[in-house]
Formats: sequence, structure tokens, C-alpha cells
Amino acid sequence: MTHVAKIAAIVLAAGGSRRLGRPKQLVQIAGESLLRRAARAASDTSCAHVLCVLGDRSDEMVAELAGTRAVVVRNAAWERGIGTSIRAGVQAAEELGATAVLVMLCDQPFVDAALLTSLISSFEAGGVSPRSAVLGAACSYAGTVGVPALFGRSLLGSLRDLGDDEGARKILARVAGDLAVIDAPGAETDVDTEDDVAKL
Repeated sequence: MTHVAKIAAIVLAAGGSRRLGRPKQLVQIAGESLLRRAARAASDTSCAHVLCVLGDRSDEMVAELAGTRAVVVRNAAWERGIGTSIRAGVQAAEELGATAVLVMLCDQPFVDAALLTSLISSFEAGGVSPRSAVLGAACSYAGTVGVPALFGRSLLGSLRDLGDDEGARKILARVAGDLAVIDAPGAETDVDTEDDVAKL
């Protein structure tokens, strides 16, 4: 069996959108909320499972996921930081038998199924690493390497050990030489403020 059947996509969508002042998850882009857009992109890949980690106003978010493959993971500790959501998603993924996770944010509107599929394919193929297999795959944009990113089995423990307010980027930086990295300039766009919404 290939890695693909054991990958769980984790959509991080628990935050309170303090800078925006309203739930960014529900911001509409071309008639579709950012949350639904992200869940649909993940659902249109070969990932075995799609998990959406919800926190703030989660009851309002659930309706946005109707018709996708997404399963809701509720994070009661979401206010403590993104690390709590990553840990909740990884735990749920492992309980479902996943051996790798594809971590993505709900507020990168130009991240689509094609990009996610490229990440999966790069991981499957071993990327450009001289080793027989890479530890994961990540996106390159704006001079950095970040999410969406795929973390193989050997990195799941590091994700579980993240501090409450720590993101996955520190792990990507630590294992940079063992990642398959793909260019993804579209992943640079995210939504944090009303100006960002207006530009979209």
C-alpha cells in the first residue's frame, strides 16, 4: 500500500480572527467561504481523510462543510494557540490510522487541489532528496518554506510536541534538507485584515 491511502489532510480553522474582527473562515470568495474552499480542495485529493479543526464559533462553521468529505475535530483549547489545533488534528488523524498528515490553513484562498496533489506526489516520489524517501513535502513562497506541508510518519511526534502557540514552520526549518519542496507562489496570499479581503 502506498503512503497516499494513509494521509490525512488537516485543515486548521479554529482561530478567532482577531485582526479581521469577524470569522475569516466565513469570508466569501467567489460565493464560497474560505473554510469550505479549503475543505473542498482537500476533499478533491487522494487523502484518505479530511479533518477540519474548529474552535471559535465552531457551530457556525459546521454548516460550511456540508457536501465535503471533511470530519470536524473540535479544539476546546484553540485560544491557547495554533499548536493546540495541530496537536488535535494529528491525534485524530492517528486514531484513524493515518501515517502522514497534510497540514493546511483555511485562509490561503489560492491553495487548491492541484497544489495539494503536487505535494502528495512529491512526497510519494521522494522529491529531489538523494535519500530513498523524504521526511515530508512543503511549499516555497515569499522567501520561506511553509504550509501547506505534508509530514511523514517520522515527523508526527514533532507535531504532537509543539507548544501551544508554535506552528509547524519550526519543524520544516529543522528538516529542510529532507523535504521535497515545490514552488507555490499562490500560497503567499492569506487573509488577516479587511484590506486582504478587499484585494481578493
